[in-house]
Amino acid sequence: MSTAQASGSGPPVARSWRTIAIRWGRQWQIPVIVILIVLMVAPMLLALFIAGKSRAQFDFNPWGLTFPLYYDQTFSAAWRVVSQSILNSVIVSTVSCVGVLFFGSLSAYVFARFDFLGKDTVFVLILSLLMIPAILTLVPRFVVIHKLGLFQTMWALLLPYIAAGQVMAVFLMRTFFSSIPSEYFESARIDGASEFRCFWNIALPLSTHIAGVVAILQVLGTWNDIFWPYLTIGSKKELFTIPVALLIFNDQLGQQIGTQMAGYLIASLPLVLLFAFTSRLFVEGLTAGGLKL
Repeated sequence: MSTAQASGSGPPVARSWRTIAIRWGRQWQIPVIVILIVLMVAPMLLALFIAGKSRAQFDFNPWGLTFPLYYDQTFSAAWRVVSQSILNSVIVSTVSCVGVLFFGSLSAYVFARFDFLGKDTVFVLILSLLMIPAILTLVPRFVVIHKLGLFQTMWALLLPYIAAGQVMAVFLMRTFFSSIPSEYFESARIDGASEFRCFWNIALPLSTHIAGVVAILQVLGTWNDIFWPYLTIGSKKELFTIPVALLIFNDQLGQQIGTQMAGYLIASLPLVLLFAFTSRLFVEGLTAGGLKL
């Protein structure tokens, strides 16, 4: 009897497979990551395949790649539909983002660096707004916008978006401003800097990462919102944002599935590019102390 058989270790092939199984068992993260990547990439590839199909190709093979590809026709038709809406969405997201960053950071600086009567109570009341579902404020917001004469104007989108983004901005940036050493501001005040100059030249430059997190969250919220623009813009097509345009023009596109999917891809491309170039900033902002209570 051989030594291997006497020890009960089994044949070499069995030992090799057992070793491989043990290694993969220790590195279980690899197959999980591969599965997650497939789940994320597969819908994007499917959407890209469908965007190049005619109606007949879609009926024949809706899931696979078919030839010839009609990308030039589908994307050009979709671009004619959504081009103005993308511009509107860019304007709304950019202006509301700047407004949220400016007013939110200014309010957060006051809560972080000043002491006044009832400061903690006011801050808790502001945070309590996070617990109120947005649907409960829908009717009051609509009434206010209508009474102010802002219905079917760009201000009907900008002002509520800026106001709604203040709560999260104040919460995140106040926490970060509180962690900045007071010596920076005391030195600036000794040199004659005003309080606004301390805020503008010290607090804001140091809060680049957490400001990036607030900006990304604001852009994502405004870009994907469909109900409020659909309610306040109404039938004014020149003010449609991209979600409303895709919803309204689905009927216009009829059975052109490829064109519809091309419109969805065009609409998602700005967000993909945004996150591709700012993902590092987003992660650094989250780890910079902004989400610590």
